[in-house]
Amino acid sequence: MLTGLVLAGGKSSRMGQDKALLPYLGGTLLDHARQLLLQCGCDTVMVSRNQFGFIRDLVPEAGPLGGIHSALARLKYSDELLILPVDMPFMQPGMLNLLVRTGRKLTLPCHYEESHLPLYLPVSQKVVSYLNRLLGKKGQGSVHQMLGYLNSHSLPCPMPEQLCNLNTPTDWQQAMTG
Repeated sequence: MLTGLVLAGGKSSRMGQDKALLPYLGGTLLDHARQLLLQCGCDTVMVSRNQFGFIRDLVPEAGPLGGIHSALARLKYSDELLILPVDMPFMQPGMLNLLVRTGRKLTLPCHYEESHLPLYLPVSQKVVSYLNRLLGKKGQGSVHQMLGYLNSHSLPCPMPEQLCNLNTPTDWQQAMTG
């Protein structure tokens, strides 16, 4: 089962307001990310967001790994995750589908060379145990560390502009005026 995961649990401190709720294409960035994952064939979409009604981090202040760790706690070892940060509004289904197809073929986590996210991540005992150890000891780590440990596969990105994530009001303004 392919499950989508939107990472929307950050503090948005550089943006000065909640990025997930920024207006985009008649909805919000969060709405857009959810729809994008559904268009890619995800059976369900979870949202990592430390608020009521969403997946809360089991380990506080652990960044993107905290969201991934908390999502994995809800899945079976036969499942797959397609992970997308909320602040990548230009991502298209084709780029995400390429990660899934390649990851399934190689049976490895798969991401683009230019960025560790978005990410196709097969759920396994290995990844769950690793994150439990890493986050349990010090509560910190990086997606980069996890991908190295899991021997992930990185693909050249056919459209690097889709990997643009928006972190500041200036980024947002430039992207929206284009």
